[in-house]
Amino acid sequence: MRLKTFNIYGAIIYIGYALLVTKTKLFSGLDTVIIKMVKMLPIEFISKTFSTIFDPKLILIYLLILCCYWLLFKKDLSGAIILGLYTVLGFAINYILKDGLQRARPIGHLASDNGFSFPSGHSFGVVLLMGAILLTFFMAKNTLIKTIAVVIIILVGLARIYMGAHYPTDVIGGIALGYLIYQNMKRTSLGYDYTK
Repeated sequence: MRLKTFNIYGAIIYIGYALLVTKTKLFSGLDTVIIKMVKMLPIEFISKTFSTIFDPKLILIYLLILCCYWLLFKKDLSGAIILGLYTVLGFAINYILKDGLQRARPIGHLASDNGFSFPSGHSFGVVLLMGAILLTFFMAKNTLIKTIAVVIIILVGLARIYMGAHYPTDVIGGIALGYLIYQNMKRTSLGYDYTK
């Protein structure tokens, strides 16, 4: 699928999903059921740890370190710039969506988060970070590393639900937004063409 087509369809589907989640009660029953299931899991320690390690502010620092790696060790200025631009663009879109859609966080959440709920910044950021790591060190082709990245993304999402900081649909929204940005990074490829 061509990048422009992917972006257009991806954006339309994402905006539709975001509006359905934040402006209707269509998914509220599903959110409630999933929250109850996640709260039964024995993951309090993992939830607190992953919420801290993958805080969006720290993810920005990790991504800045990756930009420096592209510049200093790979000697690839364009790769550093592309990663930096997608990081700034992605977090800006995430912030604009949060502020524009203004979905309140679940009542009684355990995390000390402020601001709005949709999309999950932790879930968005961890997808972007895992994607950047894959593109930087593994050329996005190592199946074991991809699997580990997916497990980390799922654990961060579960942590955010467990802590009551987000509804499951917020986490899905964060993951989907991160995936859209990652696919664009992958296609512009940070200096490589992975679409072949």
